[in-house]
Order: sequence, then C-alpha cells, then structure tokens
Amino acid sequence: MNRKSIFSLVLLLALPLLAQALPAPIKSGARLRKFGKRVVRPVRMPRSKPEKFTRWEMSSLTANRELRLNSRGFKERDITSYTGARLKATGKTTSRRINKVEKQSAQANKTALARLRTFADLAAVEKKSNEALMRDAFRFRKKVFEVQISDNGRHTASAFAINVNGHVWGVTAAHVMKNISSDPFIKIKNGSEVVLLAPIQRWHIGNKKGNDVAIFEIPQEVLTHIEVLSPASELPAAGIETQSPAFVRGNYTFLPSEDVLFAGPHRIFLRDQLLHDASGYCGSPVLVDGKVAGLHTWVHPLERIQTSEWISLLHQNNLSLKIPLHEAMPIQRVLQLIEEVENPQNSGGTMLKVSGHPVHLLTSQEHLVSITHMRNGRIQKNLNAHPFMDFEHLEEFFELQENDVVRVTLESPKPYSQKVITRLFDINVSTGEITQIDR
Repeated sequence: MNRKSIFSLVLLLALPLLAQALPAPIKSGARLRKFGKRVVRPVRMPRSKPEKFTRWEMSSLTANRELRLNSRGFKERDITSYTGARLKATGKTTSRRINKVEKQSAQANKTALARLRTFADLAAVEKKSNEALMRDAFRFRKKVFEVQISDNGRHTASAFAINVNGHVWGVTAAHVMKNISSDPFIKIKNGSEVVLLAPIQRWHIGNKKGNDVAIFEIPQEVLTHIEVLSPASELPAAGIETQSPAFVRGNYTFLPSEDVLFAGPHRIFLRDQLLHDASGYCGSPVLVDGKVAGLHTWVHPLERIQTSEWISLLHQNNLSLKIPLHEAMPIQRVLQLIEEVENPQNSGGTMLKVSGHPVHLLTSQEHLVSITHMRNGRIQKNLNAHPFMDFEHLEEFFELQENDVVRVTLESPKPYSQKVITRLFDINVSTGEITQIDR
C-alpha cells in the first residue's frame, strides 16, 4: 500500500470525529430532527466551552422546561430563568435578551405578588363579611319558625309572628296553609333537635291567586321560643335592601340581601343577585330594619318573565330582568285579612273603581280575574289582572268613549263551600250604571 492510499484511509476514518468536533452550519430551510412529538431546530453552538453543550437541545432536556432554542438564538418570550454558566457561554447578544426577559419576569412576579396580597385582603374581607353574615343569620334565627302537617315532618314551610293591636298572629302563605290545613302543626327546633310541636287550632286563608296570605292562632307555649315582629307602616321604596330568614325544606337559611324593584299595594317584586332561586322561601318574612314589609309567596321563573305579556309589563315599569323574579305580598294585605277576621262588619278591602264609580269592595278571599272593554256589545280589549294594576282606576287601561262598558270579572268564595262564584260587573262609564251577573 503506497503513501497516498494510507493517507486516504486515515482521512476517511477521521472524518466522523472531525464532524463531531466542528459546529454544524445553519442553513435556510435546514431539515429538522424529531424527538418524540416535538421538532427541534439545529443550533450553532458557541466555541467557548463546547463541552457544556450538545449539538441538539430541546426544552424537555434543559433545567428550565420553558426554554426553547432555534437557529436565531433564544426566544425572549419563552425564557423565564437561566443558569450563570450557560448565560456566560451564550454571548453578549443573548445575555441582553435574557436580561430583558428576566426583568419582565421580575415585574410579572411583582405583579403576581401584588395580586396575591389583594387576594389575601379580599379573603380577609370575605371572612369578616361571612362572620357578620353568620352573626346576622343567628340574630334572625328566632324571627321565623316552621309549620307542617301533623308531627311527621311532611310539607314543612316557613312562618312568622306579628303583633297587631296587642294580638299575636302567625303568618304564612295561603298556598302553604292549603297544603297543610288537614292537620297543621308548629315546629320549634334548636339546631336539628325538635324542641316543641304545637297544633294549630284556628286559621284563615286568603285567595292564593290574589291575596296569598294565611293567618293563624299561635299557642301560648310557642311564644316563649319565637320573636314576635312588628309590621312596617309603609311600603319599602325601590332600591331598599331587605333580609329574609326562612326554613327551606326543613333547614334554616338566611337571605342576607334582596333589592326591592317594585312595591305596590298588591305586590312587591324583589331580586337577589347571588341566590338566583328563592324556591322554598314561601311564608318567610321580608324584613326592612327589623320590621316586616312583606311575605314571600312566589318565584317567577325566567320562562314566564320572558313571555311577551310580562316583558311589556316590566318595560312599562322600567324593569329589566335576566334572573328569576321574587314576589311578595305587602304586609298591608296581611293586615287587611286580620281586620276582616277581627271586624267582619267593618272590614276594609280594596275598592274597585271605574271612572270614579265604585264597583265592588274586593276582600282577601276574592280575586280579580280580568277587565274587558266593550262597545256596542262587542269586545274591544280584554286584559287579565296583573300585579301592577291599579284597582282604583281601572279605566286607565282603555281608550273609552261615551256609553262604553267596562266589565269586571272576579272570583268570590261560595258560602260554606269550597267552590267559587264568578261575578261579572258591567259598568257604563257615562252613567255609572252597574249590572251584576253571578255564575
């Protein structure tokens, strides 16, 4: 073998070693190597301290898993920290980039720390608020109690007591009392322990469609376990916050804040931003400054609020709702029923009027169904009764002409019977003549 052949053989054997020692050139469109599911671009490594690096690096193999390398060096947005030795080996340009990113990272850490402190402050405020809420819930605990069927715990609901002219009455919703009226009991609990079960001997029920109120006699032994409330003298103003303790499915709960949206002589509408559903609160008091302003009776779901009829009513009263609407009877409706029971001869009711003509004194047991505008014997417009309706000015809902007739339809209880009588009152708006038809 001659000298030239030997040199060629040595050069052939040395080429792989030489290729490993020299850095790989970076070319546009260089082929990428795949590591598992990740693609890594080849990197030209610095000549100083080459033993610190390999020709191929990926973020999963570095101390910082967020570090990624490409042909142009480091990506500032991906770098959060770097070791001193590696920083020294990367050169001045990369050092400036890393310093910039580290500065941004420090600012981000500072912001995160400020947020943590804010969260800590919020948590402290929330804790303090929760402690105040727990104190209020405990303080309101005796303002409400349970009513139920018999002593087996079925159909439990909320009730409360008010003092009217020195006489204490129990109050709940009419539909609640109808459900338990076969054998009603008052239940007093201390935590989960039942302290007292007392039967209700005498009660009175309003019309649940129009005046969803029920009152009942409270046994003397119950009075030592409950707090008797006082009725508010006026309707709550719109925007006032109210509180409501209640027993929901047998468990004591507390509604710390409801906003009054509308308060009229026949209905109060409330909204709670936190508790979107107040189901089970029927029979509980609506409290303003510790006094009873109303009685929870119903929750109107979104499906009903979003109907064309309700949308128009809400818009007329400048109300826009996207959560369930809570309905309450004003405490004045409770006082009306108490007055009718205590003084049946001089009981006050709601006078229905058309064009100043008195039509009928609506009692707590009666319900206004609808009003109808008639002209020459033909129906011009029919309007169902709704909570915003002013019963003393029923003519305001129609465009009346001379000798037009307004028909008022209402339901009255039949004496000594569970049935109802439908009564029609036709009022001539010009003469005030009234024709009554009972069906």
